[in-house]
Amino acid sequence: MRKSILITGILTVAMIFTACNKAKAENGDESVASFVDEKGKAKSVNLIPSVLFYPEGSLWTEKEDGSLAWAVTLQAGQTLYVYPTKDGSTSEITESQLMKREGKKDEEDYTKVRYDNKDYWVNSSLIVPNAVANITTDKGIVYNEADIASTSSSKVKAGQIIAVHNSDAAGDVDSNSFVKVTFRADKNYREVYLKNEIISDKKDDLLAIRLLPKLGTLKNKVAKAEVISNLKELNVSSFIKEQIAEQIQQFDDNQ
Repeated sequence: MRKSILITGILTVAMIFTACNKAKAENGDESVASFVDEKGKAKSVNLIPSVLFYPEGSLWTEKEDGSLAWAVTLQAGQTLYVYPTKDGSTSEITESQLMKREGKKDEEDYTKVRYDNKDYWVNSSLIVPNAVANITTDKGIVYNEADIASTSSSKVKAGQIIAVHNSDAAGDVDSNSFVKVTFRADKNYREVYLKNEIISDKKDDLLAIRLLPKLGTLKNKVAKAEVISNLKELNVSSFIKEQIAEQIQQFDDNQ
């Protein structure tokens, strides 16, 4: 029994690391979907990179009766590729439709996405389309506009996952000092501006922030040691390195 639990713990960590590395690898083929049109001609469409923004979000597959069946649950910060509107625009939110999860009476709004080269549906409220996941490397002031005169009383925390709106989205980015982002505050999403200097787009920084919470939830010591080993292999910024060191020290103290 103990051996079985140990193996399960190690496999869980391996799955987490592999899933996180999907965002790191940024498989180019995943951002393009191929299909056959009504005339039988092969065509392809460029998909819109988007960010899963809820702490954990589920992907669903459509059954023959039109209801949705659970497929997989992913962590916040995962890249999903969204199908564009029929006119092919990448600056508009993708088409979505009302759908019903199996066992549920009420319909909700779902968006078609591509993950791991497969098609799924995700609750539309859980994603930020036309964006990429970054993290904050320091606490900072929130701005309502890309202007120092628009300072608000709100702040972001260091080590927070944010969705940075793509620069081709109607001039959302002021390259001089501000970036338009969506972040989660008090269970609500907010579109604001942050200064460039507190934002990291390093894939390993994001990967580390997604792995660190597992040190507090995994009970198996061997599985935790595997997470630590994976964290030490990452090329992270100085702030993230400090966070990793603190977590590892806490783990060592509890041995």
